[in-house]
Amino acid sequence: MPKPRAARILAVDDDKIISKALEKLLQHEGYEVILASDGESGLRRAREDDPDLILLDVVMPGKSGIEVCEELRRDRRTREKPILMLTSLKPPQDVVLGLRAGANDYVSKPFNAEELRARIATQLRNQRVLQRMVQIEKALSLGRITASLCHEINNPLHVVMGRLEMLLRQELDEKQTRYAQLALENARRIQKLIKYMREYAEPSVHSKDACDINDIIESAISIASLTWGKKEIQLEKEFGKDIPPVIGDREKLQQVFINLITNAEQVMPDGGQLTLRTSAGPDRTIQASVTDSGKGIPKENLERVFDPFFTTKENWTSPGLGLSVARRIIEELEGTIAISSEEGKGATVEISLPMA
Repeated sequence: MPKPRAARILAVDDDKIISKALEKLLQHEGYEVILASDGESGLRRAREDDPDLILLDVVMPGKSGIEVCEELRRDRRTREKPILMLTSLKPPQDVVLGLRAGANDYVSKPFNAEELRARIATQLRNQRVLQRMVQIEKALSLGRITASLCHEINNPLHVVMGRLEMLLRQELDEKQTRYAQLALENARRIQKLIKYMREYAEPSVHSKDACDINDIIESAISIASLTWGKKEIQLEKEFGKDIPPVIGDREKLQQVFINLITNAEQVMPDGGQLTLRTSAGPDRTIQASVTDSGKGIPKENLERVFDPFFTTKENWTSPGLGLSVARRIIEELEGTIAISSEEGKGATVEISLPMA
């Protein structure tokens, strides 16, 4: 199963010796490292490679680190990235300039390896906490709005659908029948969206019991495959044997895997390979993954796929709540869910749950 993506760090420094030292140190810590030798290339790499943190030298030819930092903070693509300034300048006012430009912290050159490691780890941890707080606030706000909307829309919608169904039982000409059927079809699409929204708004997990993950996935496949029709899906199951049960809500976990399998099937319009795996993982966890052979997810969308209502599917094949609901359920069960993808090579959603 694919491992979660390592944190990506962009180091911008015109000194080749320092750049190589940074690269060696950071790679040893397990980070993915991108190097840039001046301000302009640093700006370009920051926008193109989506780093998790930026190490920025203050004194460089062309654009200074202060100027680069100011530009990064003005760009919506990079304004939230943690920035650590690397400075050999001693006067406090030079450090103050960097912090005023938007840097989160600074490290003096020549840098101490332990200090640099600690400051990087702190900034990455702070960023994860901030992102999680934003997600929680968005979920709470959207949940309150969604619950209210579902109630307000559902009642008049039932009236509309009932009248349309009655109308279609009458003697209508071909044109009237076609219009009434079209109206009823779109009303049902609204009803389906309300169902998704209600699933997102209501509390997810009702119980925590010992569950057989292989059995849950088998049930999810049986239900999800009913919508495949004649589409040629090559299903491959690599289930671990004698896997201990997980702690979970069977109904909600089944919902998670139905969503994931349905998502995978929808991104393979001409058919393809769908692979489901389970295994016992480290630290008393159970791992499960769903892999498709679709066109993959663009790098800029990977961080957004779990956002409510975010979807790249055309023709309203999905309201973009499946992954949001899945993450909410998995996290309430004290598990983790992550997605990895490479354009043209499909995507994998990996779930980790605690053993019972």
